[in-house]
Amino acid sequence: MKNSVRYIILGLVVIIVIAAVYVLQQKPQANPETTTQPEILTETEPILDLETSVKFTGTVLAESSSPVIDFNKTDYETALSAGRLIVLFFYADWCPICKEEIPKFYEALQEIDDETVVGFRVNYNDDFTDSFEEDLAREFGVSYQHTKIFLVSGERVLKAPDSWDKDRYITEINKLLNQ
Repeated sequence: MKNSVRYIILGLVVIIVIAAVYVLQQKPQANPETTTQPEILTETEPILDLETSVKFTGTVLAESSSPVIDFNKTDYETALSAGRLIVLFFYADWCPICKEEIPKFYEALQEIDDETVVGFRVNYNDDFTDSFEEDLAREFGVSYQHTKIFLVSGERVLKAPDSWDKDRYITEINKLLNQ
């Protein structure tokens, strides 16, 4: 009897450890030092056939040839139809990682200064999120804030939920521009 109790306790401990490991692997990383690799879905062709004079009507959050615009459906559709490299940053006003990272996103696009690139700050799961932004998050499988989605010719080519610095943005954008 004493041995069977030990085996039951040992079995329960093993099950708890396995469950804890599984849960920790499933939990999204919220650490800004995270260095996970982005999910790259496809190789892309060079960005071609761009309309040269595209006018955006929304609020510009970072001004340059590569603007960052507060997301709105009209400007997003304009960027898609113009064949721009689009960088979507899913932002929540309550998220400390978002607040720390968003200036780096702005700085990177100002430094890129390439008219073929446009960034959008997309509201995510906060009081400013509209139904189109919710649909966009579902479409691209965004499960939490500070996720980046890169689109080339309207196709998702990169998804990265980890926190980035300015240099990482520049590196990833230049990789796509130089293909």
